[in-house]
Amino acid sequence: MPFHSVSSGNLVAGVFTFALNPAAFSRVLLEADVWAHFRVRKFSYRLLPTSPSTVPMTLGYIGGVEDTPPATLQQMAELITSCIKGVGQTVPTNWVHVPRIDLAGPFPWYKTVAGTADPTEESPGQVVITGSLTEAYIAEYRGVFEFKTSVNSANTPLNAKYRALMREERLRLMAERERDSILKVLSITGQKMPP
Repeated sequence: MPFHSVSSGNLVAGVFTFALNPAAFSRVLLEADVWAHFRVRKFSYRLLPTSPSTVPMTLGYIGGVEDTPPATLQQMAELITSCIKGVGQTVPTNWVHVPRIDLAGPFPWYKTVAGTADPTEESPGQVVITGSLTEAYIAEYRGVFEFKTSVNSANTPLNAKYRALMREERLRLMAERERDSILKVLSITGQKMPP
């Protein structure tokens, strides 16, 4: 499944990071909900200019789920799969194409919808954007996800959560109706009956 996406926001303490999985891209997540496993076949990204651009920013990909991913310009610049947007830059950075070997991660396939498994089983790597404090960023992504093992969406964590919420709501409504009927009976018995 090919995809194209843009994300924007503000860094928090100079960093923004997310796991590379279907949940990071809403259109991909819709498709992922009916599959058990995924892998990323292609992934490219670049930083777009923001105004005002007062500090350099980096965008990079780190294979695996790292305890402490790079968080500074210098650390990110050491990654082969990174791009740097300079101060005052008014054009997008070059596209960075992550090599297939880096996209493979430690496992051949990953869970499509995050649940209770270890994070290393749910993503081949992380995407990190760095700056200095709370700068605005705009990043553009392109790639291809591959899926296997079709499953009924009723068996996925997302749908199970939805079913649990619906059950809670039905129970709440039943209890509310029962309470109202008891109050109605009690209010009738407390009134004088007409002759």
